[in-house]
Amino acid sequence: MQKRGRWVWLLANALLLFGTVLPADAGPAKISQVSAISPFASCTADDPSSQPGSWSNDSEVEPWVAVDPTNPRHIVASWQQDRWSTGGARGLIVGVSLDAGKSWSEVPLPKLSLCTGGEFHRVSDPWLTFSATGEIYHATLAVDLALVQLLLGHADEGRSAMVVQKSVDGGFTWSDPVSVTDETFAGLNDKQSITADPFDPEVLYVVWDRLDFINGGGPALFSRTFNGGFTWDAPRTIFDRGPDSQTLGSQVLVLPEGTLVDFFSVIDEIPTDPFLISALTLKRSFDQGETWSPGDEPIVVSSMQSNFEVTHPDTGQPVRSADLLFDVAVDPAKGTLYAVWEDARFSNLANGSVAFSISTDGGFTWTEPIQINRTPADLPVANQQAFVPSIAVNRKGMIAITYYDFRFNGAEPEGLTDQWAVTCRPLGRRDCSDPEDWSELRLTEESFDIGNAPDAGGHFLGDYDGLTAGKNSFIAAFSVSSETDPANLISGRFKKGK
Repeated sequence: MQKRGRWVWLLANALLLFGTVLPADAGPAKISQVSAISPFASCTADDPSSQPGSWSNDSEVEPWVAVDPTNPRHIVASWQQDRWSTGGARGLIVGVSLDAGKSWSEVPLPKLSLCTGGEFHRVSDPWLTFSATGEIYHATLAVDLALVQLLLGHADEGRSAMVVQKSVDGGFTWSDPVSVTDETFAGLNDKQSITADPFDPEVLYVVWDRLDFINGGGPALFSRTFNGGFTWDAPRTIFDRGPDSQTLGSQVLVLPEGTLVDFFSVIDEIPTDPFLISALTLKRSFDQGETWSPGDEPIVVSSMQSNFEVTHPDTGQPVRSADLLFDVAVDPAKGTLYAVWEDARFSNLANGSVAFSISTDGGFTWTEPIQINRTPADLPVANQQAFVPSIAVNRKGMIAITYYDFRFNGAEPEGLTDQWAVTCRPLGRRDCSDPEDWSELRLTEESFDIGNAPDAGGHFLGDYDGLTAGKNSFIAAFSVSSETDPANLISGRFKKGK
């Protein structure tokens, strides 16, 4: 919910990717409108006037998206609806497409927030996954008003829960929420993700961090189900360095032979190296999460030199981005692991770019990070910023990475922003570890002013965006803003630029 301690696939023809860098005016992707008018505008159940902060009506932010492995035309997304400046949203919405992302239907996720018949004031961090047989599971962070007040320093404790819901009809109806964890304490359960085991449709994994505001610390926690989400194991700790450190953003990937790899950022409150603000790390499990190795310190993918803040290129106002987070993906055939995150190393800490690294041995060793965004280097420094990266890999090994940047921003204070995708397919000696291996495509049809985005400790479109892979192509879900709509969710279907 806060920046530090915060809160289906697509049918297409096969396309080999050869690594030419595309011009900035490459044709746009196939764009579709995902979100509609907010269904919560008239809701009074959560008594918004009595809550701290302000909410952005008709704002759709922080989408996640997944594709049905049994039906490539069936795609499901979810997002925060009507974002609060002080954390969370008034509800979560699920979008369902049965025509490969050309059109979408909306379904409020039921029995979570007060505006959807639930008992929580706010919800956040939408994440969903498909089982191998096509059931959909959605994980949500839900909090009460006391927790919001605790985050603002006006309460001693608050309630936060990680809950999971299931849909067996494609996303149109959902089960009652099932708690993975639900507790009232002086801290926050935060930043969960959910992963279905591709080898057993009854097995799923949820990971998250638990921040203790009194004693400090934030361990990486794990739970699993063996019965399709009806019950969940008691939470167990994957990693906990102690009160002067925290984890953030856990994601579990499943390798082709069944090994689990859990990635998480480790953030030291008192870093020994001023440039090592955080590190992207991982642990592995050979027994579906029963035990994790290494037993002490995790494997380090890379330092994350995130000691910068993305800002509006004209006004200097903060842009809340994924500067302590990351995204990861696995090649489902070869097991190659890929990671992306925001990093300032490529500009001598002047601004953020998108770093990319590869592991071909199950996560034990990683390539030296490269700058993967193709933002021109001859722009004013503020216009070179790139942020909120996402990554996906399709069944043929093609990689796609999306991100925002300001390259088309001009002299006027407009904050012009675009969403981009770069793509590469490892082939022969080309392993995509060279920036010149990658092609680029502009996903937005026109630039938008990020200054119109909702306020959430900065202009906010989400701590992450949705990106999923089909057999031959990709679908991205991301938000754009305008003077009349603070955040509007769209999807872009693409293969590669021309």
